[in-house]
Amino acid sequence: MSMYVRIKREKLTVFLHCDGTDTVAQIKGKLQELLQKPAEEQRLYKDGAALEEDKTLAELSVANDDELAVAYKLEGSNEFEPVNIDRFDSSAASHKEDSP
Repeated sequence: MSMYVRIKREKLTVFLHCDGTDTVAQIKGKLQELLQKPAEEQRLYKDGAALEEDKTLAELSVANDDELAVAYKLEGSNEFEPVNIDRFDSSAASHKEDSP
């Protein structure tokens, strides 16, 4: 089943075309090309839980238009950064429009 997922990190959102039979490792490979970050230095999350590399999106109940998060490995460490997604604040945007 063909679908799109939104993969977010900080202020970045990537819309990725994928299939339910794609594994997390395959998704990270696609992201490697887009983000110029090696797959082994990425970790994907859904609803705060890390996704297993060998599982398919279907096995992990990832559906069309689901939001995933990507975190990067900290330099010089085996640890990953915490998930950080900056949410759009529509009230802040409207205040900027009201400014002279």
